[in-house]
Amino acid sequence: MNRQNKSLITICSLILEMVLTVSLHAQQSAKDTIYVTKGAATFLHAADKILTVQSGNTSGKELQYQIIQDRDLLFTTTGLSRSTNLLVVTEKSSYYFIVQYKENVPLSLLKYELEGKTAGKESNSTVSPLLPECPEGHISANTDTVMMNRLINEIMHQRLKKLLAKTTMKGIQVSVRKVLLLNRYCYFSIEVRNRSHIPVELQPIRVYKSSYGINASCMPVLMDVGADVIATGETVRHMITVEASILDRRDKILFSISGNGISPLILKMAASKLPGYILAAR
Repeated sequence: MNRQNKSLITICSLILEMVLTVSLHAQQSAKDTIYVTKGAATFLHAADKILTVQSGNTSGKELQYQIIQDRDLLFTTTGLSRSTNLLVVTEKSSYYFIVQYKENVPLSLLKYELEGKTAGKESNSTVSPLLPECPEGHISANTDTVMMNRLINEIMHQRLKKLLAKTTMKGIQVSVRKVLLLNRYCYFSIEVRNRSHIPVELQPIRVYKSSYGINASCMPVLMDVGADVIATGETVRHMITVEASILDRRDKILFSISGNGISPLILKMAASKLPGYILAAR
């Protein structure tokens, strides 16, 4: 092979490497981006003790951080000239994401909960907004609750094989098995399996809508039917009823499950998994 052909191959290899790098950064920034802005601090909370924080911003002047009480990170900035990458290592997990500067960013986008992207395992997201407190939902007086309870009872006794979303933490597996829209109300069939070594007592399940995977707003739960105490090796089903919301295929529905030994477990379901007639409802 002559020198000219070798040079051509080298150039092609470099171009391919650049394309792959750009593609990788595009995928990462779409999933794992946090925002910083002038005049406000960005807050991140980790479930485990933070050991190391490394930033691509080597000068340390544009982006500054402070570790508070081992598990919290505060970021401040005077303005980033360009986005930078960040690595956070805790006792049990590693987190990789892009830090992006944004003017006039809502305060709700400056609070994040770091989620488990354990080394060697894949996670569909490493960072998500901290979820706000949800008010209790109330069923309107003119709602046919008899029909609602009958429908819930029928679904509770159905054998559901379809799996729309699933996640596991510390032996607790949570999955969405069915979604139904009827008369302005949306019904979710949630299965909770206890594979841990202790009984689990669940707190009320919370539901959120996340637009573009960033903003999270409450979907107040009107009814939560199902056993609260789950013995070891037992699987229970919960029927969650919320008021129907306008959903986009790019949205996500978040289910927050808390209890002893769960702190909390967040199940994410892409709205694209919903039946078409729900997404078409306006």
